[in-house]
Amino acid sequence: MRNVILLFAALFFCTHPAFAGDPGQDFWTLVEIRKENWEIDDQATKIAADLRADKLSAAQAETLWLILHRKSEKLRDRSEPFESGEQPEVAKEVTKMLRLQVTRLKGLIEAAQVESKSGVEAARPLWQKQLRSYKAYQAQEQKVLDLMNWVEENP
Repeated sequence: MRNVILLFAALFFCTHPAFAGDPGQDFWTLVEIRKENWEIDDQATKIAADLRADKLSAAQAETLWLILHRKSEKLRDRSEPFESGEQPEVAKEVTKMLRLQVTRLKGLIEAAQVESKSGVEAARPLWQKQLRSYKAYQAQEQKVLDLMNWVEENP
């Protein structure tokens, strides 16, 4: 009987990984980095909407996106060291998301520069390219969110 109880106890503990505890400080720092990136994304999207609504010139949008680009680079640089920390999978996906954000902002800046110098028609292919870039970024952002939710629920 004692052996049966020990067997059930062992099986119970093997099927309940929630006893592992908190995912760790690295994880929570990466969550904060993700939240800061969301703010950058919201601002970048608002700038694009204001540009299309003629509330901003392309030159003004370029200046604002340049500021956001620098912030994104700093976030990327903050996330990279965590790739060898407690949550390397999460950190790698966050860093990939931030690299896509940096690329997106770089492309928006380039498109705004072309529009400022040569007009909307000349910049149209660059704007279309940015839509594809933004979709890749959004897919990665969703992947990061799903992964973080999973880690939080299964520490």
